[in-house]
Amino acid sequence: MSAETTYELVKEACYVLGKDRRAFHYSEVIKYIRTYYPECKYKNNTIYLHLRGLSKNIESSKKHHPSLYRRAFLLYLGRGYFKLAEHVKAGEKEAIEKPHIESLDPEAIAKEVMEKFLGVKLEKKRLNIFGKYKEFDLVNIEKGIVGDVKYFKFKGSTPSAEFSNISEYIWLMENSKNQAIGNGENS
Repeated sequence: MSAETTYELVKEACYVLGKDRRAFHYSEVIKYIRTYYPECKYKNNTIYLHLRGLSKNIESSKKHHPSLYRRAFLLYLGRGYFKLAEHVKAGEKEAIEKPHIESLDPEAIAKEVMEKFLGVKLEKKRLNIFGKYKEFDLVNIEKGIVGDVKYFKFKGSTPSAEFSNISEYIWLMENSKNQAIGNGENS
């Protein structure tokens, strides 16, 4: 392997995928590395975090990944897309300088954080709860883990409908552990 660090692998993949001013998705970077460096020992989450750390317009990278941020050569476009900073046109740069909160994927972020915290893979799965199937975002049957991601933006008064939805899912998750996971039922 000519490139040995995650930084070197990510940089190579980005410059190959980003030629001709093309934006690319983080999954393309992972696929490139897995294809050309099949013996690569770095996890997909590590590669993705490097992409974010190497993005000039992700302010939190200054604090959380300072050594990467000093070498930043990417711009984050939102929804998992990146572009080489040197290929961004003058007018385009202002439009993407700070990704809007709508462009973030709360489900992907929660999945990544919880997988790292729990040390297990989580997946979206439908579970049978008292004869009714409900889909949950963060499930690991073997470890008895059930979770769901809810993301609401509040403006103005107390959003009782959203709180009701959250309460329902808490009840469902509590009962899914006993009903679906405890009995080994899943689909």
